[in-house]
Amino acid sequence: MLTTKYPLNIDQDPHVRIITRTYALPGADNTTALIQDSRTIANSYFYIPHLALGSSTTWGEENITNTMTNAAQSVAQGKGSLDAVWEGLKGLTVDAIGTIDSLSVGSVSNAKKTLAAATGALLRPNDVLILDSVGRFSINLSFELKAQSAKEGAEIQQILKNFRKWSQPTLTTEDGASHMTLEYPPIFDIVFNPKSAGLNTVGWKDLKDGLFTYRNMVMESFNVSIAGGANESLFYYDGTPITAIMDLTFKSIRPGWNNEFTSGDE
Repeated sequence: MLTTKYPLNIDQDPHVRIITRTYALPGADNTTALIQDSRTIANSYFYIPHLALGSSTTWGEENITNTMTNAAQSVAQGKGSLDAVWEGLKGLTVDAIGTIDSLSVGSVSNAKKTLAAATGALLRPNDVLILDSVGRFSINLSFELKAQSAKEGAEIQQILKNFRKWSQPTLTTEDGASHMTLEYPPIFDIVFNPKSAGLNTVGWKDLKDGLFTYRNMVMESFNVSIAGGANESLFYYDGTPITAIMDLTFKSIRPGWNNEFTSGDE
């Protein structure tokens, strides 16, 4: 198993560890299950950089009628399951309800526009925001790599090669060139250790969910910029960049659920 460190002794100080593993499919609709077993490829240790963490949800504007609101309240008050209430609503007709709230969303909108134009008054709006989709946690890490020795320079070169390799799928061919497939890039666990005691002996399955651990992430982007020194040179004689800034963006395989946090985090 490959191990790289920057700086060379960082695993004994506060650090972030990026665990690289072969891709495996996550268990569907099971927020508590681990991703299927996969092989650990490498451990990469870095100093803790500026951390940018994000998550997102998408909300859409919808018109809620009184009929649908009453049905939702019935579910919330334990008067029926969501499926049962929905089946009952599908059986209702416009004639049975006899109000504008029984019409479709489009019909309600058209009726409101007609009444507003004729009377100069707008019916009380019932628009609310409805949760459309759940995004995924994303995390951005930016490292400035400067070699302080020839040994550390070789380590930096290896780090850049590794993450460049892990950022792309692998093209494989079978039966000559007649059948080609793309093998997925690896997935990652990201562990922040703000204490001095190293985590290098802890397996990824033993790590707890929480603020400092992000499991089953894919690398969404890999960027490296090379800056020159005072003499405008970009590299040392052995090919080590004088200053390399490596930006990594990771995104969770699964959408984000509150189930991933313990009750103490609420």
